[in-house]
Amino acid sequence: MSQIEWYYAKDDQPCGPVSPVELRQFAEQGELREETLVWREGMSEWIPAGRVKGLFGNRAEVAGRNQTPASGEAVAQAAPKLATELPVRRAPPVFEPMGGSAHAPTPRRPSADTMLEDVEPAPIRHPLDVLSSMAREQFDAHFVYSTTVLFRIGGQVGSFLGVVSLIALALAFGSKTGQLAVAVPLAALGAAALLISQFGALRLYPALEQLDRTAWARISTTAPLDSLAWTFTTLGLAALLGLAGFALASGAAWPATLAVFGFVFCQYAAVVAWDAKGLRLEVGLPTSPGEEAAAILSFLGKLAWRLSAVAHGAAIVLGSLATLNAAVHLGLADEPDPAWFGWETAVPLGLLLLAIPLPVAGYLTFLGFHLAAELCQRWLGYRR
Repeated sequence: MSQIEWYYAKDDQPCGPVSPVELRQFAEQGELREETLVWREGMSEWIPAGRVKGLFGNRAEVAGRNQTPASGEAVAQAAPKLATELPVRRAPPVFEPMGGSAHAPTPRRPSADTMLEDVEPAPIRHPLDVLSSMAREQFDAHFVYSTTVLFRIGGQVGSFLGVVSLIALALAFGSKTGQLAVAVPLAALGAAALLISQFGALRLYPALEQLDRTAWARISTTAPLDSLAWTFTTLGLAALLGLAGFALASGAAWPATLAVFGFVFCQYAAVVAWDAKGLRLEVGLPTSPGEEAAAILSFLGKLAWRLSAVAHGAAIVLGSLATLNAAVHLGLADEPDPAWFGWETAVPLGLLLLAIPLPVAGYLTFLGFHLAAELCQRWLGYRR
């Protein structure tokens, strides 16, 4: 028996056909909304997608009555290829009752008395589901990639500023404390470490991009990714508001630096979590528990190396500027505030030095998570 095929309306034009699995995948990714009109053979008119049973649910699969297990499995395997051929393949055929020619019906809202056994009232979506769909539309794969490249460039250029900042701080701190013989060699060592880190980032991140392209995975739902995204969003806002408020209340400068870094780090993590498609995660297709676990591990590895690139660039830029600010205060003031010999200098310097191991750490973390995913394949006995 043939596979049930669905059509959906886009700009008041019929698009398709798509399989039930593809239709569910579009719904999971937010490309298909509950108010989008859909149609399949046997229906008298178009209906809102939200009335199709299981289409926007977490467990139920969209399935036609004529679908067989064998055909469903074949379609699930072919879904990624078929999805690239959309949005339009052919219009839904509707034949005139008296031998007229076939034509595509114009999508229109169904009448109130339309009754179908596979149609149910539209479920109420959680507000965060709606916001997650909106976020996926705004922060697409191009946005995530462009942001990563921007921070990588910032890390490369900022490394030279970091070297200057370390030397300026060593001279200012050493002249005020009489410890130039100790401060200058330490600054030279830190500057060399920054340049080595810059070299590592220049070589490792392109290699990670190539490895990332070969790592595909399937996950049944975006729920864990969306939950992680909202968790990071909350943490980022808490860091920004909390540390910025502490900086205003105390008059210190170092909490503001950490506030910006924490906010950028957490918000970028949230954006990546919303971009499952850009991470080469196929969402909404049937999976096994082992495949689901391996997909989560793959996602964590992909997230880790992207975060290492962004954190590397942000830490170097923010740390360099804050360290240079500390050097100016120490060098120009006749009697510097004692705070500039403590937290005001230690925090920016620590943030700058934190960036040094991040490229290697991102590379090793990426490999570690994908090694664990491969072990899942072997131990739990499934193959992609």
